[in-house]
Amino acid sequence: MISPDMTELGIGAVIALMILREVFSFLSNRKSVGQDSKSQIENSMRLKEVLEDSEKCRKDIEWLRAVHDHRDEDGVYSWYIQPSLKREIHHLTTTVSSLGSSIEKIVQVQSRQLDTLDKMIRTIEGLEE
Repeated sequence: MISPDMTELGIGAVIALMILREVFSFLSNRKSVGQDSKSQIENSMRLKEVLEDSEKCRKDIEWLRAVHDHRDEDGVYSWYIQPSLKREIHHLTTTVSSLGSSIEKIVQVQSRQLDTLDKMIRTIEGLEE
C-alpha cells in the first residue's frame, strides 16, 4: 500500500503542477495579448496604407475619367482621331513641305534675275557715260 506521506506528496505535487500550469497559461496569454496589440498596430498601419493607396487610386481614376470624357468643340472625344483625319493631316504636311521647297526655288530664280537685272543696269549706265 501507498504510505500517507507519499499520497500527501503526490497531491501536493499535483496541486503545485496545476498552479504552475495556470500561472504559465496566464503569462502565455498575457504575452500573446502583447503580441496581438503589436499585430493590431501593424494591421492598423497596413490598413492605413491600403486606405491611402486606394484613395490615390480613386483620384487617379477620376482624373483618367475626366481626361477620357473630354470633348472638343465639335463634340468629338479629344483622344479620338479618325483615320481619315490622320491621312489628311499627313497629306497637308507633305503639301506644305513641297510648297516650302518650291518657294525656295522661286527665291533662288528671282535672286538670279535680280543679279542679271543689276548687271544690265550697270552695263546701260556704263554705255551712257
